[in-house]
Amino acid sequence: MASIIDFYNQLININFILISNVQRKIKLIIDLSANKNILHNLFKK
Repeated sequence: MASIIDFYNQLININFILISNVQRKIKLIIDLSANKNILHNLFKK
């Protein structure tokens, strides 16, 4: 019984790690596109 609980706990931990990695990548993409827009506006003037 304990092994099944451990297995589920590991799955949950892996899911949390994957979700946080995806959120970090999305934030990075948003930051990069925002920086690109700022640079574009600077050079447009």
